[in-house]
Order: sequence, then structure tokens, then C-alpha cells
Amino acid sequence: IEQWGSTAWTSMNSAFADCSNLSGNGAPDAPNLNAVSDMSSMFSGATLFNHSIGGWNTVNVTNMNGMFNFATNFNQPIGSWNTANVNNM
Repeated sequence: IEQWGSTAWTSMNSAFADCSNLSGNGAPDAPNLNAVSDMSSMFSGATLFNHSIGGWNTVNVTNMNGMFNFATNFNQPIGSWNTANVNNM
């Protein structure tokens, strides 16, 4: 992922699931997640993914179930995410 761009995403459900070679320089921007409620399985099986995503706006997300399932290399801080509306993690 080189850049997320300005597109407003509507779902991230399984967006990069099983993308075992997902890597790159790490995007300098963040995806527009204002309309996203479902991020379930987004990086499931993305074994190489380990980019900084701690600045993402997750305020409207309700489902993060299995988001990092089998994403074995991911080790970035996401403690600043707003998960108040998440009911499935």
C-alpha cells in the first residue's frame, strides 16, 4: 500500500484477507473510514503486514472480529483507536 487516497470506503470486511505478501513502504496517509462500520477480517492472513495504522479514525466501526487473525507479523500500536462503538472484536 503506497497511498490510501481520498476515496471514502464503505466497508473493509476482508479487504486484504489472505494477502500474504501485503507490504510496501507504508502509506503516508490514512484511509477515509468515516462510513465504515465493518473491519472484520480486514488483515486476516496478511502475514507480512506490519505498518503503522494507529492514526486511523475508527469511531464508526462496530465490527473488528478477526481483523488481525493470522496476521503474524503485525506489531504496531493501535491503542489510540476509538473502539467505543465496537461490539464485535
